[in-house]
Amino acid sequence: MAANVLSESALRMSDCVTELLRKQPFFGSLVLRLPLRADPTRQTLASDGQEIRYSPDWVAETDAHLIETAMARVVMACALKHHTRRKERDPQRWQTASQLVTHALLRDAGFTLPPEAEAWEDLSVDFPDRRFPTGASVCRQEVHNILIYLRKCLSQCLSQPGG
Repeated sequence: MAANVLSESALRMSDCVTELLRKQPFFGSLVLRLPLRADPTRQTLASDGQEIRYSPDWVAETDAHLIETAMARVVMACALKHHTRRKERDPQRWQTASQLVTHALLRDAGFTLPPEAEAWEDLSVDFPDRRFPTGASVCRQEVHNILIYLRKCLSQCLSQPGG
């Protein structure tokens, strides 16, 4: 990877942190608590709760507001301790549950989510007694349990004749 891509991406990340501090001080202050590290093996960016690792190529090709939103998403997941609470749960389902919760919180905070994240907007599934929970009142365990329930329902439906 060219040195100029690394230095330019580091500068862009720094600029995005500054914008987050200016426009969304809560999220900006959370980002300041984690070191930023270029990681060419990443597709976008991620955090393990210790640092934020980002793809220099992705940073070079992505609009600043989407980088800011992605940083806010990973630090919100860290603030909610999603990285420490998965335990034996299915990693992919846990990630999906995390995105449902963090995306709702980011929308409530005024962030514009990328188009692929908007697929979660207004998601609702009718249950006998309630609708799929949305917004800040949702806990990740509840979403995870609902995803398990939906998977069981889908499996039962597909296993029946004509399903």
